[in-house]
Amino acid sequence: MTIDCPESVDMEMPQVVDSLFRAELLPASLSKEFSLCPIDLNLLTMAMQDTRKDTLVQALLAPREQDIFTGFSYQKRRIEWLGGRLAAKKALCQHTPGLGNWNAISILPQEHGQPGVYLSGQKETAVQISISHSADYAVAGATSSVNCGVDIQQFSDGLLRVRERFATAEEIALLQDEPESICRLGLLWSAKEALKKCFFVTDSSFFGHIRLVQAEKTETHCWRFQCALEQAGQSFAHVQVVKMKQYALAVVRGGFDARITRG
Repeated sequence: MTIDCPESVDMEMPQVVDSLFRAELLPASLSKEFSLCPIDLNLLTMAMQDTRKDTLVQALLAPREQDIFTGFSYQKRRIEWLGGRLAAKKALCQHTPGLGNWNAISILPQEHGQPGVYLSGQKETAVQISISHSADYAVAGATSSVNCGVDIQQFSDGLLRVRERFATAEEIALLQDEPESICRLGLLWSAKEALKKCFFVTDSSFFGHIRLVQAEKTETHCWRFQCALEQAGQSFAHVQVVKMKQYALAVVRGGFDARITRG
């Protein structure tokens, strides 16, 4: 069931929602096969302090999503989750125009936690999405038919503490064109996380199945990684990775396309 919202709120929605997105942060060179939408979680937090927040939630979320949203105890988790859903719906509408009201679109967790798209209650398989958040941003990507993976990671000292879990000396050496060690780790982490979402959804030990074998800097802040995969029905996958201010953003698309080499 779609919730009917006052006409005045419907008219305000494009302005309210559009004010949260930071498309200018994305380089033009990112794959056109993706619709990518970053959202500023600080701006969303301010928007949710407005007296109309309950009405806005009704206009933006489907009923099952509203239940999930209200079930979170902590405000930080609410904002991260809501930001991811709004980014995903924005990406979906950019990728497939004419989907209708946002509260007719549901982004719901699947068996292994990955997001699935439902339109007016029916599972939609023609488009796939991926969602990520880190610190001040949430990002979502949408693409047609095949699986995809999106990850954003803040460059933080926490990466140093877990370095041995996901990075080898050989992989880090391939990123010597990036002068800051914390940035090298962030780029590598985001690439492997994006690959996990695309190819290793059910595997909690995915880091051991992904190895960076080539890193090409395509622009000042843009990279193209080639990674060897194990146990995913693939030989190699190519990942686009971007240094976005104090964050790494990685995107990958699965399926039979030019970026996948099959063994």
